Amino acid sequence: MAHGHLLYVEDDSSQHEIVASVLAIEGYEVTVASSAKAALEELATRRYSVLITDYHLADAAASWLLERGRAEGLLWGVVVVVVTGERGPVETYGAPVFRKPIPFAALLSTVRAALERRPRMHSGVHARVDPSPSRLASIAGRNR
Repeated sequence: MAHGHLLYVEDDSSQHEIVASVLAIEGYEVTVASSAKAALEELATRRYSVLITDYHLADAAASWLLERGRAEGLLWGVVVVVVTGERGPVETYGAPVFRKPIPFAALLSTVRAALERRPRMHSGVHARVDPSPSRLASIAGRNR
């Protein structure tokens, strides 16, 4: 069974029902947002393992969502996947892109593999730690 909480961003209700159902069957907890703005609000209030977003949303493109999410520090450690019906190039800042109709086996395989490689998060703590001896000595010196 899969582990992880996914945020799926899609403004087409028939699409998000299908995709959310497939992801839930695979064992993921899925939250659906219907706009880029709603997705940013979700990312600000809860920690997600994966963000799967449609590229063309009613209020913005996925590139805007990714740019804002990164600028606000909301995507650290989050696996990002973009889906689109667009046939030409789309800006995804290096995130994998799946063309609609969504190839579910490939999407699920990509999500599983990315989750295995992503940094582990514990108890909602998102700090990066420098465990070098000089850094530890510096901290120990301040605490005397």
